[in-house]
Amino acid sequence: MIAALALGGVAGIDRTAFAQTMFAHPVVCGTLAGWVAGDPVSGLRLGIVYGMFSSRRSPIGGEGLVADWSSAAIAVPLALGGSAAGWQWGLGLVAGLAIALGGGRLIHLLRRHAATREPVIAEAAANADLARIEREHLALLGLHFLRGAIWVTLAAFLIGRLAFDVRWSGPEQAAALMIWGFAPLIGATVLVHAHWRHAGWQPVGFGVVAAALLIAVAGVLL
Repeated sequence: MIAALALGGVAGIDRTAFAQTMFAHPVVCGTLAGWVAGDPVSGLRLGIVYGMFSSRRSPIGGEGLVADWSSAAIAVPLALGGSAAGWQWGLGLVAGLAIALGGGRLIHLLRRHAATREPVIAEAAANADLARIEREHLALLGLHFLRGAIWVTLAAFLIGRLAFDVRWSGPEQAAALMIWGFAPLIGATVLVHAHWRHAGWQPVGFGVVAAALLIAVAGVLL
């Protein structure tokens, strides 16, 4: 619970309102959440997949579809912990898609609320009231922290109940395990398609070759 509140809140403001470092990237926060939960490898795997999904659109601006991959990457590992089977990770990965979309909707709502505060901030700026501007900024920052903390905590609770309390049949578990097994390939397909649309085949081909060489070198060294 404490980890969900802390990681969710920090990622919530880093993703949208403050600092905007690499902490909120799914690879970073997913690995950290997995480490806290006792399975950093699965957290990294999940973060890589969500990171490739997020490549279709950068989290910039207020228009279009917004997906909160940071919350999903944190909630799923914290919900499953180190004792979950592969099929439960596959189930969590799919559930995380809904978490990301729901979190994106919350980001939209907070951005609309921020837009309603523009007249107040403009008046404060005209009066050189820097203290009022800072209070408005801190209030919005706090809302983003609460959004991330509460949404991740709620999502982790729901995913945990879905994975451990619901009885899933053998075929359903097999399907979820297959999703978990092929998730990196699916994510890579999304990544390649996104970059091909924007840059063409040459940089994509270079990236594929470079990735293959890195994997080969890692295999040799290990």
